[in-house]
Amino acid sequence: MGIPYGSIGNILALALAILAFSMAENKGRIIIATVMGSLFILPYLFSSAALSIICFVGRMVFGIGCLLYIKWQGTL
Repeated sequence: MGIPYGSIGNILALALAILAFSMAENKGRIIIATVMGSLFILPYLFSSAALSIICFVGRMVFGIGCLLYIKWQGTL
């Protein structure tokens, strides 16, 4: 049993999305909630190995985007 890097990445991406969600305006909140919700729900609705990997990479990229948004706002 090793270190669960995937779970750590998911938790960090979710935490950054929640922080960006709390800072965003109305339109930004809708976009953040829709994208993160779809990235977490789609692999469970359509069980496919390729879709799971694509959604995992999408969550990491979206988490990095949320981090950049938070830095751009000057909070961190």
